[in-house]
Amino acid sequence: MNRRSGWSRTWMMLTTLVLIAAPACDRDNSGGGGAAATQTAARPKVGYTIHVLNDFTGVVKRGAERAGVDLGADVDVQGPPDFDPAAAIGIFEGMTQRRTSGLVVMPMPGDVWVTPIRRAADAGCPSSPPT
Repeated sequence: MNRRSGWSRTWMMLTTLVLIAAPACDRDNSGGGGAAATQTAARPKVGYTIHVLNDFTGVVKRGAERAGVDLGADVDVQGPPDFDPAAAIGIFEGMTQRRTSGLVVMPMPGDVWVTPIRRAADAGCPSSPPT
């Protein structure tokens, strides 16, 4: 994959996420208004959990952050320094609690992520794997 197509994919992914995440994580369940709605209207906050931070995922991290700058969104990319699914899930759950506008996750290994992603969805936080 060339660099241009990588940027294009990241941009498309974040655009989709920001559009989906407009009313996201509205924990007061009022359906509109409150601090969460004001925050989202001002500047979307996207949490991105990577399964491990290394040289390869560092490129993904920088691309997601750049896409956030280009799209006017705050993108917080985090992941554990070593492959540790439990630590990555803890990061993801912390982002859910911080009322981000939406979540992106690299769910590896996938089977352990079913419950955390379901909990985020039940809390009103849209989440998506990167595309």
